[in-house]
Amino acid sequence: MRSFGLVKAACGLKGFGFDSLGIIGISILFGALVGFSSPALAKRAEAKEANPKAKIRMEWLFEVQGSQMSQPFSRPQGIFLDTIKKKVYIADTDRRQVAIFSFSGEPLGVLPTDRPLASPLGIAVDSEGKIYISYRDRPSLDIFEPGGKYLFSIPSSEAMKRKEYAEFLAGKFVLGPAGRIYAVNRKKAEIWVFEPSGALAFRFGGKGMGEGNFQFITDIFFREGKIYLTDAQGIPVQVFSQQGKYLYSFGRHGQHEEDFSFPNGICVDRRQRIWVADAFRHQIKVYDQSGNFLSGFGTFGTEAGKFYFPVDLDFDNQDRIYILEKSGHRFQVFQIKD
Repeated sequence: MRSFGLVKAACGLKGFGFDSLGIIGISILFGALVGFSSPALAKRAEAKEANPKAKIRMEWLFEVQGSQMSQPFSRPQGIFLDTIKKKVYIADTDRRQVAIFSFSGEPLGVLPTDRPLASPLGIAVDSEGKIYISYRDRPSLDIFEPGGKYLFSIPSSEAMKRKEYAEFLAGKFVLGPAGRIYAVNRKKAEIWVFEPSGALAFRFGGKGMGEGNFQFITDIFFREGKIYLTDAQGIPVQVFSQQGKYLYSFGRHGQHEEDFSFPNGICVDRRQRIWVADAFRHQIKVYDQSGNFLSGFGTFGTEAGKFYFPVDLDFDNQDRIYILEKSGHRFQVFQIKD
């Protein structure tokens, strides 16, 4: 049986003083709001690398299964890395909470909100530390102060009474330039773009199978003026300008290595490579900006380096990727080795 509230870690994990050769398997019991306790188990093993023959190599570092022993993750669906404060935010969906960790996996507690969370789905933090949350079971996004005090919702409760918002249901979202919020509208297969004030700036997309249209949008990412989207049933990856203009798309649903089954998460690294979590394949796939397939990692499983329904992913500023698994109830961290 899996031990909950544990972190399994590789060598070189900050604060443990292990040498940099090989992999140290460590299980560490975490308290709710305290740091690392003494290692309960330390076991030296061979270095683990995901798909060492790939063009891009990933070295497994550690995994986190929950914020404390009594609260393992329960079908988490969103991850966000605050590279300013060096914090990891997890939308722990079925537990109806947001768990916070350091970049090394140390638990920093649960966001103490004064407004009940309803199955958080997407999460982001702006440069001022304000926390944005979308939900599986609510139409609007909520915005909180860094300490968890509720500020307002987008769209507001008053706006939601208007006819134009009747078919808005927020999904994943991303923060763009000038504080704009690019939110997936799950009901309309569109992207709705809001000003920081909550006013609707514009929207794009719509139901369809052609370029610029969507079937079932699963994730959205912004980097350097481009909006990247994954679609589980339509064109797998589409790219737009920040004004919503269609630029290009790639991918298909199929059985080849470069194909997709259920693309569910997307992010772009500092080298402009596009990383996609394919949930049904239990894999991570990497493409260049032209959509050319570069590498693929992972197989089904709960062991280190394997995946069980990966749904979201994000990078820190040290070339490490954090991969969240909905059915694996954990996130794993890998060092990019290129």
